[in-house]
Amino acid sequence: MVHLEYVFDRAKDLLKRPFVRYVLLGLTSLIFGFLSFKYVFLKSANPIDELYQCAVPSMIYVPPMINKVIAIQEEEFMTRRERLASTLASENVDAFVMEPTISMNYYANVSSNAWGLSERPFLGIVFADEESSGTTVFFLLPKFELPRAKELVGDKLFAKYITWDEDENPYQVLYDILGPSKLMIDGTVRNFIAQGLQQNGFEIVGLSQNVSSLREIKSNAEIDIMFRVNIATISVIRSIQPCLKPGITELHLAETINRLFNYGGLPSQDSPIVLFGERAAMPHGMPSERSLNKNEFALIDIGTELLGYHSDCTRTVLPNDQKMTEEMEKIWNIVFKAQTAGINALGNSNRTSCASVDQIARDVIREAGYGDYFTHRLGHGLGLEEHENTYLNSANNNTYVQKGNIFTVEPGIYIPNKIGVRIEDAVLVSDLPVLLTNFRANSPYEP
Repeated sequence: MVHLEYVFDRAKDLLKRPFVRYVLLGLTSLIFGFLSFKYVFLKSANPIDELYQCAVPSMIYVPPMINKVIAIQEEEFMTRRERLASTLASENVDAFVMEPTISMNYYANVSSNAWGLSERPFLGIVFADEESSGTTVFFLLPKFELPRAKELVGDKLFAKYITWDEDENPYQVLYDILGPSKLMIDGTVRNFIAQGLQQNGFEIVGLSQNVSSLREIKSNAEIDIMFRVNIATISVIRSIQPCLKPGITELHLAETINRLFNYGGLPSQDSPIVLFGERAAMPHGMPSERSLNKNEFALIDIGTELLGYHSDCTRTVLPNDQKMTEEMEKIWNIVFKAQTAGINALGNSNRTSCASVDQIARDVIREAGYGDYFTHRLGHGLGLEEHENTYLNSANNNTYVQKGNIFTVEPGIYIPNKIGVRIEDAVLVSDLPVLLTNFRANSPYEP
């Protein structure tokens, strides 16, 4: 029987030999290096990182495109105010009242991002009856906020300020200056402000269709911004589709999308719609830990903004190495055909109602036997709001598409617990419809 003392003695003798020491040192280094490499590799093999690194080279042209964008110039803001003043005069309204929301952004380049809403009224007022109405915006605000307001508004906008002390009624202060007046209230003005104006002697009317529609016709400057942000958005989907593999989760894909937006110089989206398989039958579902399985669709509906203007794009895609069933292919092609019909209906050659555009696309899906599974309107206006007037729905019979409108066209088929397919592009109404995404999807493999 071999004694332990003998074994230890032999081991000591071997370790005294240089060759053995070098071999053991080499083996130890090799094992340590292997374990270190494995740890670093596994740590870096994050699915979000892998997706991002795969997709981002295809996004290389996006940052320069975004960086070259030109903001809306003061001359255009002046033109907008002149159009507003003229419309107010035609409707026998004395002035238009707005808070720092979308309308103040549109007419005066001031929004809630720069001036948050509070219990203290901060109102912008454009008058109809002054020669200077197109160049002047009156602001009603707390006196202690005047320096901040002047800094925010700057010198480019010719503004006049009506201030009130903390112990004064702001609406009475305004009434004492204006006297009896008929005021049109923007649709985003809060109820307590409308009530305060009315209770202090003003005649209040709601937002008219004519004033509301002023924002629906986009200028060339607006169209340029919206081209850039929509091209950037669809570029995210086109870059990421070849990188998709079964096993990725909806949440991983949503996070990757936001990282790609940020790479392009654009803000993250609060809630990207990323849905796999049967979950895509929820048109506005939220991403989850659900993993992408083999041979199933991924529905991606995303948008961001540039200088306040929004994008909105949807694709239903498939990884390149996965196969569609006959039903998947059939449904995808029906939705594509319906979108084709809807886009073509937006040509400005005829007097076309918003309802008829919806119906033309809806008929394609209905005639294919899936009418019950197209459960929402065809589209909506797009601009400073992601969803804005006017809407492509079957009830909108008395509103007609106009040159300069920008709509989304987004038909879909949603079979509960089975499949969901939607395809969406933003379209500029012109003599021929113009895609803000440059070109349409060709297939689930070519978004």
